[in-house]
Amino acid sequence: MYLRAPWILGPLFLAETPFRVRREVRAALAEPAARRRFTLDALRTFFRAPLSLRKMAARARLVTSDAIVADCRRITAPTLIVTGEAHLDYVVPVDGTAEYERLIPRTRREVLRSTGHLGAMTRPHEFAALVREFVEGLRDAAA
Repeated sequence: MYLRAPWILGPLFLAETPFRVRREVRAALAEPAARRRFTLDALRTFFRAPLSLRKMAARARLVTSDAIVADCRRITAPTLIVTGEAHLDYVVPVDGTAEYERLIPRTRREVLRSTGHLGAMTRPHEFAALVREFVEGLRDAAA
């Protein structure tokens, strides 16, 4: 729906985002003080690096196009796909992201617990540990 007219519907998407991610942030950050810090940091980032609704829509069109299947099959590098828990992701359906595991050869998929779409931000240490473990596994396999 948002892709049809991002300049009109984009502000609606932005306005509903706090409601969309509230449950995820609460699950990922149990302490109210941590949630407040996260929210303030996110707002600071938003105002320092404003997003482009037009570019967001273009990216969404790209990943939903038929060409994505062929593009994924051309990937030869080992690939790590990290999702959050499906019941906490109200931005992108985890099942859709998990489809990359089928499309990209040599893929490993990990689920970051207690978070959804924002896992790299709400659970940065856990996210980094998954990436580190993946890279170290590749290094060990190559040795």
